[in-house]
Amino acid sequence: MGKDNRRGLWSRFLDALFPPRCVFCGRLTTREEPSCPRCRPYLPWLGEGEWDNARYQAFDGFCAPFYYEGRVQRAILGFKDTGRDWEADCFASLMVDALKRAYPEEAFTAAVPVPTTMEKLMKRGFNQTELLSRRVAEALRIPNLPHALLRLEETRTQHHLSALGRRLNAVSSYRSGEGKLEGSVLLIDDVATTGATLHACALALKEMGAQRVVALTLAATLKKTGNPVEKLDKNRYNDLL
Repeated sequence: MGKDNRRGLWSRFLDALFPPRCVFCGRLTTREEPSCPRCRPYLPWLGEGEWDNARYQAFDGFCAPFYYEGRVQRAILGFKDTGRDWEADCFASLMVDALKRAYPEEAFTAAVPVPTTMEKLMKRGFNQTELLSRRVAEALRIPNLPHALLRLEETRTQHHLSALGRRLNAVSSYRSGEGKLEGSVLLIDDVATTGATLHACALALKEMGAQRVVALTLAATLKKTGNPVEKLDKNRYNDLL
């Protein structure tokens, strides 16, 4: 029996024991459909170019399947607590689909997850962003590089800060880690808010040799938080880099 046939039998066996469920509501679905027909029409899908905070950033492109609200928000918060493999599989599949629609011709050389703090890693036992990045890289058949970025210090929690505060906080928090990069690199995170973390990480990846950085997240905030550099003069913007 060939390897593909064995894999197919194993998948059917697992589906019989643990039937695939919609990642948003828990109803039974299929392995090919991470969301059920009832949820799909009501999910907050994010259209290409609709996220306002993608401007004035060090990354060269941005993509996410969803806005961060409603049942998507609840599902992501649950995933952060559990890190379930089947949820990571479903979310990564949705991210890859969105990426292929937005960048059908781009050949990526590697996927790099945004690193978490040691405090969160010890508390949860996993980095949910690395779980997503690993599966995205596998689907695209590119290396996943979880140590390419370093989290330098335990900075203040981002969601308590203003948009400009997030930018300043993040730039001092991430540095390049192991290895050299080239070509177009995927930067993976779970949720994009102001883009401050993605901006800081993209700067570090370009220091490692990446020519382009495309940020891929599962969701982006609906609220127009206001890009922190839009009202700054060019010299002040360069200081933030």
